[in-house]
Amino acid sequence: MHGMALALLGVLLAGGPQPDSRPPPRVAADAEQRVLFDERDGRVLEGIVRARADSSPPRTAFTLFERSPSGSRKLVEGVGAAAYAPDGAVLYVRGESLIELDSEGPRAVAERVAPDFALDRSGKALAIVRLGERGGGTSLDVLPREGGEAKRLVEPEGYNGTPVFSPDGKLVVFSSTRTGVASIFAVRRDGTGLRQVTNRGLEAGRGGLGPDFVPPIESRRGLRFVDGSTLEYRGAGGLWRLDLESGRARLTEGGSR
Repeated sequence: MHGMALALLGVLLAGGPQPDSRPPPRVAADAEQRVLFDERDGRVLEGIVRARADSSPPRTAFTLFERSPSGSRKLVEGVGAAAYAPDGAVLYVRGESLIELDSEGPRAVAERVAPDFALDRSGKALAIVRLGERGGGTSLDVLPREGGEAKRLVEPEGYNGTPVFSPDGKLVVFSSTRTGVASIFAVRRDGTGLRQVTNRGLEAGRGGLGPDFVPPIESRRGLRFVDGSTLEYRGAGGLWRLDLESGRARLTEGGSR
């Protein structure tokens, strides 16, 4: 109270509140932000959104463009994820719908989908992230791209995402928070054999996760199999290579481990 009284006294002695001579805070102007979704055979899928320059763009508000040597064309607005199929068709998530766009126009593939999906190398199967009820985590399904019944791979225990098929298409690798520690898991394409690949035995606590913690997959950019059992991905700290059999991982770019 004594300090407040002195402050009020200073204001009164100065003749009352004085105008603020400081310049008004600068508000970041809107800027065009871009994200590269996919590229294939000289064609590029790029998302563009206008957002504050000092902010991250909303994940579901991109206008999708395709750029090629022959020019650029606008495909659709309100997109959260997009990728090419091996046959050149474009798949994208708009709202909660996964849609395929080919020469015959758009076709709905699946509903209640998060902006996160993967195609196998044949282009015939999709691994999709399903939105949970009332925000209760996400599940993983695999389904034929041409339509048909979906197979549940992982129930919505925690948040499961960034799925990727193994080169032979028999395994789906993904990130999950199901144990309380964000880790990488693998499951067979038929939904059997779920196993934790990284951070086995680690528990979240006040002391941190320790030096053995392997970060989960952060982005689809650079996500690829080097061989049948080695996954390369971007995670905290840089570019990682993970052996799916042993669970051992090492940084190959951006740091040391």
